[in-house]
Amino acid sequence: MKTVIDQLLQEATILGMLDEAMTYDEYLDKSPKITKKGKEGTKQGSSDVSIRTALAYKGQKFKNNQNQVDDSRKDAYAQAVAYLQSGIEQGELKRNKLAADVKDDVLRKSPERPAAADDAAEEPDENPARAGQPPEDSFDDTFGDDTAAGKKVDEPTDTKSQRRVQGNITDESIDAVDGEQKDLALEGKAKAPGNPSSLINEIEIGYGMTMFSDNPDVSVEDVTEELYNRTKDTVMGKRNGEKKTRDACLAAAISAKRENTRVQEFLASEDMNPDTTEISHVWGSQQSLQATVDTLEEDGVEEVNGLPFETYKGIIMAGGAGANPTDTMITMIDSSKTPPKAIILHTSNKTSTADIQSNSSPEKNIEAMINAAKEMEENGDLTPKESNKIIKLAEETRKGLIAKQKEIASIVSSSFANAREQVESGDYVETLKTLSTGSQPDVYWQKLAKRYSNSKNKFAVKVSDPPTPEEEKEIAGAYLKEMEYLATTKDEVAPPTADMNTILARTALTDEDEEKMIELYQEQHEMQNKMRLKMNKTKEGFGDRVMAKTFMSRLHLDVAEGHAPGGIPPQYFELNMGHNKSNIKYDDDGQAYIKEDGKFYPIDVESGDVDKDAEPKKISQLNSGTTATIGNMETLAGALGYKIPPPPENIDEKIRVGSIESAATGPAGKAFIYGINVDDEEVIIGFQSVRPKDGKGTRHQDTIEWAKDFQTRLQLASARQAQQERKEKPNESVSYRHIQTLIEMASKV
Repeated sequence: MKTVIDQLLQEATILGMLDEAMTYDEYLDKSPKITKKGKEGTKQGSSDVSIRTALAYKGQKFKNNQNQVDDSRKDAYAQAVAYLQSGIEQGELKRNKLAADVKDDVLRKSPERPAAADDAAEEPDENPARAGQPPEDSFDDTFGDDTAAGKKVDEPTDTKSQRRVQGNITDESIDAVDGEQKDLALEGKAKAPGNPSSLINEIEIGYGMTMFSDNPDVSVEDVTEELYNRTKDTVMGKRNGEKKTRDACLAAAISAKRENTRVQEFLASEDMNPDTTEISHVWGSQQSLQATVDTLEEDGVEEVNGLPFETYKGIIMAGGAGANPTDTMITMIDSSKTPPKAIILHTSNKTSTADIQSNSSPEKNIEAMINAAKEMEENGDLTPKESNKIIKLAEETRKGLIAKQKEIASIVSSSFANAREQVESGDYVETLKTLSTGSQPDVYWQKLAKRYSNSKNKFAVKVSDPPTPEEEKEIAGAYLKEMEYLATTKDEVAPPTADMNTILARTALTDEDEEKMIELYQEQHEMQNKMRLKMNKTKEGFGDRVMAKTFMSRLHLDVAEGHAPGGIPPQYFELNMGHNKSNIKYDDDGQAYIKEDGKFYPIDVESGDVDKDAEPKKISQLNSGTTATIGNMETLAGALGYKIPPPPENIDEKIRVGSIESAATGPAGKAFIYGINVDDEEVIIGFQSVRPKDGKGTRHQDTIEWAKDFQTRLQLASARQAQQERKEKPNESVSYRHIQTLIEMASKV
């Protein structure tokens, strides 16, 4: 019996169950900052404050410098208390070490346990297996601190060789929350942001998870085929076409493989009973988000991801909007706990590493400058004079951009007026019918006739078959109306098709018009460059730092620092990209190769060493592999050149920001190329592209994409993670239930 118990204690030690807690001051010394909200009804932005500062607000009766009770201070204090609570739950801090003025606001370590055991639980137990009770931190230590209202995390998620437990994932459980919404979406009757490929990818990931759960050794190819067969005859599958739908299903299969592993890791780390935990995959429509809230409410959940459910409702409902990048969620609800334990894994889904990662506009970037100036002034990092100067520069730039856009709109309006005159004379229709230089001179006209005879188009006209000359004029007029609307509206609209832009360029805009428009767009580029450089002079590096911070936030790079995107505790967030478009490729045996000097050489995934002595392979001999490219706390830090824990800090200070470079021809520009020095070599992280995305004459918008270099580094970090995970097969033997069983067996010996 003693031998068995000794063995159990050794196992417990290996699992990290006997870690000593810190003192209160030690815990606060290593605490991150949290975000204090801006004041409601003012333009004052949020700011970062220390945990100590936030806790001190209680002694100040939450009053600000104007001796008024400040709700943002109450919120910051609540976040700080939640941070202390998480430390207790993780076993890093003992409740009896807390300061007297905050102790009553912090829950005891184990709310599920009987009250009689509370006080005893505050002191280390010589036998963690006593009475069959596992220590509460036995599984959560891997993930560190889940923090105050999800604002910052002290120790990032370490995804290396995570303990894993096999869950019970079925099609029924996957659909338990919003199965009906998914069916409606595939039939084109429910919507979420994105195109048909992204919709198919996001929805089918859940069903792919069931297949990997049933058979961990099933091939990605087999899962892809099954997902395609599920999808091909739906409205969205047909609309998307076979090739795009197959590609979307392949991306879904690759991503599902990772999501299934992720669930297994969290079942273990959160000590959730796999037999009583319902695992669902939730799509991103507003109805799906509401159904998630309703499900959690009906189940009696009081906390999600360690935060109060009332707080988390807002995080869920904000999915896909603003700072919350959630496209899909995995809900895990363990009904064996009282109240039920709920974990939500949030995912930003992309079909490939080459996808556009974020959309914005110059106006929003300027707004970020203004908010940053106000925040830094509040924190004392900018003088009022500096802040006012920066805000003035930003406002002047914004007004200048608007003025240039009005000039562009004037050119468009003038060109449309000329075209409408041609419509009345009949000349415009004849021009359209002979616009193509190919074998079908009227191909563009036929496309317009089809578009504007479709009653679903808001600009459609009633036409005969064939249309009369007057009806043909109406078709041409409808085209001009739609193009003018797209060029001048401030609403979010689908951009004109390539054919529609071609027709405009060949019929309405003169060479002189187009040249002037391009010149005006380029002047907008230069205005933004000058603004940033002037801000740098006002406060050393200010413009660069704000652009770098904005860039990091939009790409979720700040997750590596412990930032909570949209309030989501960072260990519960992950970027998941299916198709690998990087310079990492694989042979049929799974050996990784990297492209260097135009050739592919073997690379050791773990060490990053490249074997230049080996015979290089041709791209035709390699494939993209089946490892999803992941952006989480570990992989993002690794790709940026950091090892965690501890989390890196102030990454933005190391990022180089470039200027907008106007294209040689056309109105577009490549903007703000961002690079970081890793091992004495600059790695380009990504770039912004600025262009009138909705067609010629429309407002500038910008997109952000990963650079090829960084795609490569992320894929390599993800492959390393996957390689480590393969060493850890899902197994319940790592859970404390196994130790309990052994004790029971030993007691009978």
